[in-house]
Amino acid sequence: MVGKRVIIYSKDTCYYCTKAKKFLEELGVEYTEINVNQHPKAYKEIRSKTGTKGVPQLVIGEETVVGFNPDLIREKLEG
Repeated sequence: MVGKRVIIYSKDTCYYCTKAKKFLEELGVEYTEINVNQHPKAYKEIRSKTGTKGVPQLVIGEETVVGFNPDLIREKLEG
């Protein structure tokens, strides 16, 4: 579906992170997951870029989607 690189920043116990990963899988989108519990430096970097602590944060190409927003995720994947 998409030729863009997709990275999802997630936490172990995050319900919406699980939903976002399942959504990507249902669309057939390959992604790289960065678990911020295991990689606090990466979490600090994405937080400083977006200005928010929330997860999931999806980097789709050059754009970031904060939270699980299926319509916005699909738009960024297709755009």
